[in-house]
Amino acid sequence: MRNLVAAIAAIAIFLLTAALPASAQEQINLKLSNWLPEAHPMSKFLDEWAQGLNEKSDGRLVVETFHSGQLGPVTEHYDMVRRGTVDIAYILHGVNSDRFPLTGLIDIPFLVKSSVEGTKLINNTELREKYLDPEHRGVKVLFLLTNQPAQILTAEKPIETVGDLAGLRIRFPTGVAKAFLEEMGANSVGIPPSAIAENLQKNVIDGLMIDYGGAGIAYKLGGMVKSVTELDAYVSSFGVVINEDSYARLPDDLRAMLNESVIGIEERIGQGWDGLNAPGKEALEEAGANIIVPQGDALDGFREAAATVRELVLAERDAAGVPATEAYELMQSLAGSD
Repeated sequence: MRNLVAAIAAIAIFLLTAALPASAQEQINLKLSNWLPEAHPMSKFLDEWAQGLNEKSDGRLVVETFHSGQLGPVTEHYDMVRRGTVDIAYILHGVNSDRFPLTGLIDIPFLVKSSVEGTKLINNTELREKYLDPEHRGVKVLFLLTNQPAQILTAEKPIETVGDLAGLRIRFPTGVAKAFLEEMGANSVGIPPSAIAENLQKNVIDGLMIDYGGAGIAYKLGGMVKSVTELDAYVSSFGVVINEDSYARLPDDLRAMLNESVIGIEERIGQGWDGLNAPGKEALEEAGANIIVPQGDALDGFREAAATVRELVLAERDAAGVPATEAYELMQSLAGSD
């Protein structure tokens, strides 16, 4: 009799469950990996975005965020998503620059003047569909973004003109930034963001190119750098991508909700990054950094180096069979650049 009652109960539960829509039966859990520090505004945005998805789905879609590279280094985040080690990741294109020859064109110096401008540009529908999304092989792009423009920071020697960089060991974040530094006579050094402070303190590098927020807030370089050359030179591109299988297994309504969640977020993201400029700069100044703002011939020297790098990068990528000039001209038109 006890077995009969249990069997009847099991059948009843099965029938009740089967009567529900398939989408109401399953909670889907996704892992989101991020290499930025947990306190960074972008990390906070990702937390809020994940929480919003949880609330809008009534708990059916749970995105768990892991910050500070807990699940892997910045260099591995793109492949972590491709392999399915994580479902979603925040990626820096510059650490895999050979894979993103068109997306990385936005790194060319003096193209955009802010994160808002850069993030709106890089999410342009025509630009993404025709050039950028197709080179993100093995993943689906949810959205792209840029930080705010970078400056040159040095531990000792002030940089007033291009010539002052000759022979200095300067950390670079992207392939285009590397070319820019080398065109100006610096020795470019590649190290991960988490190792910047240590390498400055040990005199392994003489300086770096980074935005004010990254320098003053995210990596707390106040007191380690004595001079900042304010150029607003270039931005770096980033993305939030999802594993294709993870995306495909979402029920239709959750997939639609995920897609909708990233529509129109460009200004909010850009303002978050641009908002780091003032406090980041202030943190550096309070710790003793001197701010140099090149003018006239000095500024022209930096712009001429950038123009040389632009032509070099476009020519190399065109020669490799990538429509770099075509894509860059679209970027210029969207940015209102000459």
